[in-house]
Amino acid sequence: MKALYFIFIIVLWTPKLRAEIPIHQSIPLDLELEIRAGLETVREMSWLTESQYHRDLFGHSTGGATYLSYLSVVAGVFYSEGDHRGFYAYAVPGYNIVYLTPLIRESKVPLLELVYALLHEVKHFGPLLIQHRHVPCPSHDLLGEPLISHENKSYEGRLACDDYGDGAFGLGVVMMGQILNHCDNCTLEMKSDARKLGKKLLSRIIDPLWFFRYQREYQF
Repeated sequence: MKALYFIFIIVLWTPKLRAEIPIHQSIPLDLELEIRAGLETVREMSWLTESQYHRDLFGHSTGGATYLSYLSVVAGVFYSEGDHRGFYAYAVPGYNIVYLTPLIRESKVPLLELVYALLHEVKHFGPLLIQHRHVPCPSHDLLGEPLISHENKSYEGRLACDDYGDGAFGLGVVMMGQILNHCDNCTLEMKSDARKLGKKLLSRIIDPLWFFRYQREYQF
């Protein structure tokens, strides 16, 4: 009986056994359920090998729990009814808060992209968002493809690209590459989602050195 009681205490007081981050009541219920489902899906991922790029950004890991650790600094996830300016999410300077916009709900993005949106904003956390700022996008990516937003508009001139490899888009590229090439228990659908998202995020890196390094490594 004492052993059972001990197990109950461990389950009750060990938050990392569940994929939890503080989600404010302003988040619509359907979106909250999708967020939690996405976090749980990621938490269950496992792998035996990882790329050096992944190790550099996330440290040594054996599965998707590393992404939940990355999100542990999030103080809250809120819903913004204001002007989303074509973005799924944004961060509040200095407060470690993420706001999701109606666009991410309306777009019905895959669970993997929903989780990535949170990691993307965490990459920006810091005083006045000086951490990993974006740079203006050109009209086309480095393969000559048009850079088109979620609203089917050009990204040209918008602060929505990176000119270095370890920013918010590079983080997503490395995450999707890890899932695509190294996840041992991911479904074909999850790997397909990772390939599509990885390719999309790679297009937003406009530095040729990092673009082609990642393209060669992950083959999206």
